[in-house]
Amino acid sequence: MKNSHFMPKTPESHKPPTADEIAELADRGEDISHFFNRKGKMMPPILPAPEEDNDDQED
Repeated sequence: MKNSHFMPKTPESHKPPTADEIAELADRGEDISHFFNRKGKMMPPILPAPEEDNDDQED
């Protein structure tokens, strides 16, 4: 008898490896070229927010 109260199993989504994991593969001499497929998008660096002057002191 099948219990219909349970959620059906879904396949886990495949997460790409982190940069550290790719570095470890490279250190072991494994081929990592498939991680670099030139389909990514280059983004400009995020600039830090300008600091505000705290010259609100009254003389």
